[in-house]
Amino acid sequence: MDINQFESYIDTKRFGIKTAKINNIEILTLETLNLLKKNDFKFIISRVPSQNIELINFLEDHGFRIKDIQLTYKFDLANQEITTNYLNQEIKVREGNSRDIEQLTNIAIDCFWDYGHYFADSKLNKLDCMEVYKDWTINALLNKNVNDKFFVAEFENRLLGYLFLNLKRFENKQYSFGGLGAVSSESRGKNVFSSLVIKSLEWAKTEGHLWQEHNVLINNYPVNKVFSKLGFSNYKSETTLHVWL
Repeated sequence: MDINQFESYIDTKRFGIKTAKINNIEILTLETLNLLKKNDFKFIISRVPSQNIELINFLEDHGFRIKDIQLTYKFDLANQEITTNYLNQEIKVREGNSRDIEQLTNIAIDCFWDYGHYFADSKLNKLDCMEVYKDWTINALLNKNVNDKFFVAEFENRLLGYLFLNLKRFENKQYSFGGLGAVSSESRGKNVFSSLVIKSLEWAKTEGHLWQEHNVLINNYPVNKVFSKLGFSNYKSETTLHVWL
């Protein structure tokens, strides 16, 4: 096994430690962990099905700690009607562009401080963790290899939030998967995120996608509520764990 195939180069560079990401439950074994250690890996991130308690307990026994739990919501575009009841008619949802970078960066800083599995790890520098969300957002805006569709919500030339999506394939047909979404703190409670999701569903329907999926932290109650009220169904959960070797 070429253990270096699991290196997350962007995390290695960002945190200054050799980092691996392994989500394949078949190879999350003691042999793999020992190989990583022998090859100077210091930090491992794994995301596994939450129902696999046996695997999670094995990982905990070898030093892993749970850092977040995510729910995956699914909307069946072939069999469900898209509701527009929660559209905010005052805002414009459009494609993002390079002129939006400064505002998008500010929204990311506003929304993602202390959010997610990186921030949950006290051994990681919080400023470096913030760079994860800033870089992810701007790379998704500018790089089609990172993201396929980037929506922004705008009111009077001011951005209120964003949502971007990737395309994936299932049996030679496409579905869309939410990458990251955010709404500025002063714009919450105004159906901004609902409007972004509704417009993304309408786009996906037009493109002939089978369904659309989004991941949400289990304790992000407002966003969980949005997906529920728009007709999404939760169908799986994943747990993210970290270990320091």
